[in-house]
Amino acid sequence: MKTATFKGYLLALVATIAFSNVYIFSKAALNEIHLTQFGIYWCGFGVLFSFLFALKNKKLGQLKILDRKQRRILLLLGVLEILTTSTFLFP
Repeated sequence: MKTATFKGYLLALVATIAFSNVYIFSKAALNEIHLTQFGIYWCGFGVLFSFLFALKNKKLGQLKILDRKQRRILLLLGVLEILTTSTFLFP
């Protein structure tokens, strides 16, 4: 097996485990706090970390060059993410 192929499979496995942990521990957190409070923390930290990451990498300026269709697609993806995460976490 090629080294690059093995590395790709290994990274895919690690990513799958990492994403699974996010949802497992999110469900566990919902046993401790209300869904609304959790949602505020979830989205708030997500927005904060995304903003700080974009600020650090000087990527915020790229939003200005997006056309209207690209912005609508990004908005749609954001709404779909909110819906899928909410339906997964809803008790």
